[in-house]
Amino acid sequence: MCADTVGLSKGTHDVHTATRELSFPAWAEGWHPGAQEDYVTLGVHSTDLPLETATQIANDLAADFATANHISIFATGYGPDGTHLVHRNGSSHDGLIVTEPLSSAAHARMFSFSTQTF
Repeated sequence: MCADTVGLSKGTHDVHTATRELSFPAWAEGWHPGAQEDYVTLGVHSTDLPLETATQIANDLAADFATANHISIFATGYGPDGTHLVHRNGSSHDGLIVTEPLSSAAHARMFSFSTQTF
């Protein structure tokens, strides 16, 4: 999968990302606008997220999705069919991509930018 396939061809020169296995409450399908996640509360800090290239990020996401039993995206709606803010935002408004939410430990992918310290 190339970076352009997932819209990562621009603006990703300073993106840090990693996954953590986390326990989440019972998974439920659908939009969850009231969900509040915070990387620091989850035990993740900016130094835990390595810098990756757009190609590395695209490959990581493809691997995450390849075996996912379900996917949950914690983000802000953007337009009629998009999402925004799937990264560190602070104040319990951090975005996540969660795969394997039906497993005993879900895989939460987190993103931040080089300018963020937390």
